[in-house]
Amino acid sequence: MLHLLLFATAFTGCATKANNGLFDPETTTVVLETSSDPIPAPAPGSTCTPFQAQYTYAIANATVSWSVCAAPTPDGVYNLTLGQVTLSATQISDLDDALQGLQLSSLEACDTSALDVYTFTTQQGAMTYDDTCMQGDEAVQDAIYTITGH
Repeated sequence: MLHLLLFATAFTGCATKANNGLFDPETTTVVLETSSDPIPAPAPGSTCTPFQAQYTYAIANATVSWSVCAAPTPDGVYNLTLGQVTLSATQISDLDDALQGLQLSSLEACDTSALDVYTFTTQQGAMTYDDTCMQGDEAVQDAIYTITGH
């Protein structure tokens, strides 16, 4: 299963939240790519890689939009499904809290076999961390899946 989550964040109004060093008031974009063990090739006629997804979280307009590769059955033809939702204040708070909950563990523990990779971008540049370096990434995924249903 492969998921690509993209959160474009025009960060406003969260200066009162604690800065975890990752998702801070200067963050403009958070990208999360997730994957799992290799899967069989998709059925002929598929237009995307099974379980590939892209989610965009834009705080400035309080929306999450997505593009998810899905099929009606596991052996079916995979196609992109698009969607967008305007977030409630509770959903914004839940997602922000989940992103604030991410914590770096030891950078020495990072490895290239990671299943989740986060990239935090500010106007000063981007920093990338994998899930072997982080704690709390399940809460971010849960928040997005609760919002989008994917």
